[in-house]
Amino acid sequence: MPNVSLHLEEVTVPDALAQLHNGTLDIAAMHHVPALDREFTQTPLLSTEFTVVMRDGHPLAHARRLEDLLDAEWIVTVGAEQFPHSVMMAMFEARGLPLPKRLLRSPMSFAVTLGLVARSDVIGCFTRPLAAMVAPLGIRTADLDETMPRFDLSIIARRDLLPTPAVSQFVTCLQRAVNETLG
Repeated sequence: MPNVSLHLEEVTVPDALAQLHNGTLDIAAMHHVPALDREFTQTPLLSTEFTVVMRDGHPLAHARRLEDLLDAEWIVTVGAEQFPHSVMMAMFEARGLPLPKRLLRSPMSFAVTLGLVARSDVIGCFTRPLAAMVAPLGIRTADLDETMPRFDLSIIARRDLLPTPAVSQFVTCLQRAVNETLG
């Protein structure tokens, strides 16, 4: 579409909802929010599973349980204020396990996270499709016996605003990309 300005930004869920509310954002693509205010609509975009990732040849590559990975160094890709709601927290809490003591925080740079997981003994948590895409970089999924949490991504918008043609087209492009990538 000509004369359309697209701005992509990573923000926290509270910030995204505030920006949707005040009109700064037209839509937000973010994880499903179970208790969303009636002011917003939520359209599911994709659902996938998280998986634990590490480099090929990692000393803990043969671990079968999350508990076996507690002493490893883990990379955390969310800030301290989002960590209590993170997939990592949910993953360990669901099994009654403490969090790993060695946490490396890298909330703003996926490139740093990718490099550290691929080239060091840091362990991370990626969505399954992302793990498959980065496998050529020497990153493998851990073959754990446990089921990992799911990641449900939704498009959030204000209920009282009709989407512009540009927003509708962008959402259609996102849906098409998900369908082509995940089948």
